[in-house]
Amino acid sequence: MSQPNDKSEKKSPFWSVAKWSICVAVLFFVGWRAYALWTKDEFEAVDLQYRWLLPAMTVYLAAWIPSVWFWKQLLNNTGHAPSTKNLIRSYYCGHMGKYIPGKAMVLVIRSALLKSENVDYRSSALTATYETLWMMGTGSLIAVCSFPSLFLPALIEEAPWLNWSIPLIAIGITLCLLPILSRLLSKVTRWMLAKNAHLEGDSRMVNTQLLFQGLLIYLVTWSMLGLSLGLILRSVSASVSFADGFFLVGAVAAANVLGFAALFAPGGIGIREGILMEILQTHSQIGQRQAVLVAVLLRLVWLTAEILATVLLYYGFPSSPKNEQHE
Repeated sequence: MSQPNDKSEKKSPFWSVAKWSICVAVLFFVGWRAYALWTKDEFEAVDLQYRWLLPAMTVYLAAWIPSVWFWKQLLNNTGHAPSTKNLIRSYYCGHMGKYIPGKAMVLVIRSALLKSENVDYRSSALTATYETLWMMGTGSLIAVCSFPSLFLPALIEEAPWLNWSIPLIAIGITLCLLPILSRLLSKVTRWMLAKNAHLEGDSRMVNTQLLFQGLLIYLVTWSMLGLSLGLILRSVSASVSFADGFFLVGAVAAANVLGFAALFAPGGIGIREGILMEILQTHSQIGQRQAVLVAVLLRLVWLTAEILATVLLYYGFPSSPKNEQHE
C-alpha cells in the first residue's frame, strides 16, 4: 500500500534537482546572451529616467483588475459570493506563489486567504486554475496574432497583408471554437489538479458566454501590461509611441506565456527575460543595451509592485470571517 508513496518520494529529489539544474542552465544562457548584446555596441548610451517606473508599476497592478472580475464570476458560478475586498486581497497576494517552482503555491495562497469567505479549497483551486489558463490562452492568441511583426519583420515588409490577415484568421478560429475550448480548459484544469482526487470539474463553472467575456477583458489586461512595458521603455529613453502598441502587447504576451509554460522556472525567470530581449532588440527604435536593461527592469518593477501590493493588502486589509462582514 505504501509503495507508490515511497516511489514518488524517491523520485521527488531527482525531479527537484533536474528542475533546478534546468533553471540554472537557462539563467546562465540568458545571462551570457544579455552580456553579448550589451557589449556588442560599446558606444550605445543608456539614460535611465526613474520617473517612468512608478507609472509602470501602477499600470501593472491595475492590469489585474479584470482577472479579479473573471475569477469572481467563476466563483459565483460554483455557488460562492466572496467579498470584493477579500477576493482582491487573495488574488494579489497569490502572485507571490508563482516564484516557487511549479507555481502551485499560487493556488495554495489564494485558497488559504479565501477560507474566511467559506470558500472551500476545491472551488478556489479549480476557479483559480481556470482563470489563469484562460488568461494565458488569451495571451497565446495575442502572441499568435502578433507573431509576424515580432519574429518576421522582413516578411511583413514584403507582404504587409499578413499583419492583419493572420490576426483575423486566429481570432475567427478562436471564436468558432469557444464551446470546444470551454470543455478543453475544464479537462486541462482537472488534469493539472489530478493529484487531488477530490477536485473534480464543475460543469456550472463556465459557459461559452463567460468565456467570451473573459476573452474581451483579458485583451484589456494584456493591453495594460503592454502599456507598462512601454513606460519602462520610456525610462531608458527608447523611442516608442502608441503606434508601437501592437508590438509591445505582443512582446509582453509572448514572453509571459512562454515563461508560464516553463514550470521549472519560478515566475518564468530567465525564460521571460530571454524572450523579451530577443523581441525588443529587433525593433528599429530599441537598442540592444536598452532591450537588455528593459528585460531586467520589467522583472524588478513588476516584482516590486507585487511585493508592495502583497504587504499592503495582507497587513493593511486583514480578512474577516464572512459572518462578521454582515454584522
